[in-house]
Amino acid sequence: MPDGLPDALWAELRAIRRDLPKAPGRRIIRHARAAALLVSWCRRALVRAPLVTVAAALRRELGFGPQELEAMRLPGDLLALFPRWRQGDRAGFAAPPRAMTLDAASAADPMTAVRLQLAPASGAVPLVLPLLRALDAQLDPHTQIRVMLTPGPASALVRRVARALLGPVRRVRFGTASSATAFARDHAVAGRAPDGGSVLLIPRGFRPERGKEDAPLDARRTRRALGVRIRRSRLYWQGGNILFDGHRCLVGVDLLRENMGRLGLARAEVVAILEAEFGVRVEALGELSRSHFDGTRDQLARSGQASYHIDLDVCPLGVVGERNGPPTVMLADPDLGLSVLPAVLRHPLLRDWHGLPHALGSRLLRKEYERVAAERRPKLARYRRQLERLGYRVISLPELRVDAERRLAGLGNMDFSFANALPASHRGVPAVYFLPWGIAALDALAERQYRRAGIEPVPLSGFGPLAHGMMELAAGLHCFVGALPARRAR
Repeated sequence: MPDGLPDALWAELRAIRRDLPKAPGRRIIRHARAAALLVSWCRRALVRAPLVTVAAALRRELGFGPQELEAMRLPGDLLALFPRWRQGDRAGFAAPPRAMTLDAASAADPMTAVRLQLAPASGAVPLVLPLLRALDAQLDPHTQIRVMLTPGPASALVRRVARALLGPVRRVRFGTASSATAFARDHAVAGRAPDGGSVLLIPRGFRPERGKEDAPLDARRTRRALGVRIRRSRLYWQGGNILFDGHRCLVGVDLLRENMGRLGLARAEVVAILEAEFGVRVEALGELSRSHFDGTRDQLARSGQASYHIDLDVCPLGVVGERNGPPTVMLADPDLGLSVLPAVLRHPLLRDWHGLPHALGSRLLRKEYERVAAERRPKLARYRRQLERLGYRVISLPELRVDAERRLAGLGNMDFSFANALPASHRGVPAVYFLPWGIAALDALAERQYRRAGIEPVPLSGFGPLAHGMMELAAGLHCFVGALPARRAR
């Protein structure tokens, strides 16, 4: 045995060798190349042909059974929904039994419990600590706050600092569980099981394009810390592309396209599985035909949405007026933002943070906001038409957006929007919790629009850098604060 190789690596190499056929090394390498080509073929085939067709072809040509198909990332739990998959026939598809019913989030209903995910390595701790303080100060007294910390010495330090910051606050509790993302909204959605038990549904996996996907959430630790059941979805998704206000469950078309392309499912099959898992009707926002999944790169190549997550542009409020009135939704509107652009450009944040002569810097910023508004206008107009067809009353919210790859002026965050907010009652009044930007013209206009919708705007914090820091991570308040299942009715 050559010196210098640790025993653990020797043991791993021998374990791999035991799994390989008894053949010369050259043949093993050829087999490995063939296997890699086969995995690539499967990815590309699933984009162009149904899952059952690809699985049946592998079974017929290579004699693959369930284990081999799983190794090629053809999921057995989905094939089981097609009783004739061995013949390549998708007839007889049956959605799985209902797993849960999503909890609705509306401006008229209280929030009973929320959760934050705190991973020191993500760089989000400087945002989460002031956010935690703001939540404790503004949320209704009965609302419980759960903070899940990634295991490690840094998390122990964060726990001590947070407790010192908050003092003896009983409603804030800490637990330990790792996750694939610091955005609590993305790695789980909350609801009730058919027997009434609390459930967090997590995605099938995170970042599958890496070859070995990440677990969305440490299910065992989370179950122990929060006292809820953890169930795994059959599909890939992120919670920022899922919104439910009790009227409709809105999802982004990119969610449909990813599962169609990665899993070889038809649109109707993806929707049927979503409705079975969520227990509610599902409607898609965006233009599916514009969305494209690249099987070679194993990732979404073109979006059919206005933003990569619909919660950056859409904020459903539920029914906030008359009991039998229509549900209301807030929708980002670039033209409303442009209406106050001259005042915004005079703010020190935009006036001084470009290092250019004022006239030139302001002109470049104005052109960038106008250009991006022109690009986003038809996509958001499509959202509006789709929402109105679903029976929503649509109220505009101001936004100003830039394209980070093409802008020429402005340091730090230059994106301003208000849709990524938390709808929930405040002291018994229909409300929305939001983060102001510290730009008076924009913040005041947004508050007027919230009130026009029939809800009370509740600034969660007056610390403007909090909103800017989140947006620099392409996120907002709704991304960081995830729902926990509502308490069981007594």
